[in-house]
Amino acid sequence: MPAIPLLPNHSPTLISPGRRMFAITPSNSAELPFPTKAIYVGTAGTVVCVNAAGDEVSWLMQPGATSTPRSSR
Repeated sequence: MPAIPLLPNHSPTLISPGRRMFAITPSNSAELPFPTKAIYVGTAGTVVCVNAAGDEVSWLMQPGATSTPRSSR
């Protein structure tokens, strides 16, 4: 039985619930399966995100931190 969408009328904003989740393996070249809405970091380190326009930004993140980039890589 397929899941019933609980919030079908919510627009995809930063404060609306996420629609998909997946694990991200550190890589300098792998594209993500779809653009992110937010990233949860489980281990301290530098997170480098590339958006659809090719802009690259890096953050030093602590375990348990969340960042909200719209990243494609």
